[in-house]
Amino acid sequence: MKKPLILAVALLTVLSAYALTAREAFVRIETPSLNLLTVQMRQDLLSYYDADTLRQVPNALGGLSQLTRPLTDDYLKVRITPVSTMAVKTIPTGKDTIVATIYTIAAPGQAADSQVTFYDSRLRKLPTHRFLRLAQIDEFIETGRNREGREQKKRLLSLIPYPTVEYTFAPDGDTVTAHLTVADYLGAETLHQLERHIRPHLTYVWNGHKYELQKK
Repeated sequence: MKKPLILAVALLTVLSAYALTAREAFVRIETPSLNLLTVQMRQDLLSYYDADTLRQVPNALGGLSQLTRPLTDDYLKVRITPVSTMAVKTIPTGKDTIVATIYTIAAPGQAADSQVTFYDSRLRKLPTHRFLRLAQIDEFIETGRNREGREQKKRLLSLIPYPTVEYTFAPDGDTVTAHLTVADYLGAETLHQLERHIRPHLTYVWNGHKYELQKK
């Protein structure tokens, strides 16, 4: 084997074993959700955090952005604007690292809603369904399993025209939690009909390959 080829193989071995951290992914990732924060702004946010100063950094719109605690090797969360956040989670998978992000919009008077995205270790976007089957609205509604219960579920689902779901990472764990946030925009009468039948949250646990819905 020629020397250049040996070096190339060695380099690939090192790169495959390299564990990407959440902060590195935060600085390098290219996504419209972080367009307001240049690479320099992201590095400044990390520098202030490392100096134990949660200082706000002006973003591209002139607003202020800030990292939140905790920040670990595999978890980071940034408040981009007063109504938007992004959480970054790195997940080791054998010799590679998967990067997951949750971008959430939660404005006053508006139900929180999240977008979940996955990337490989080179920060190339991956199909979300390979790693997480997003929550279905009917999974949040609990009724009897008989015919009457099925009819009741169908009626309750018709009361939710715009299902919104907020996802969150466990900063120190391997779970993702989904919350149905329709209570933020439904009227009192509708909520009264729904509240006894809505599950407070759905929990997904990383099984080594993907997030799997945890059974009750």
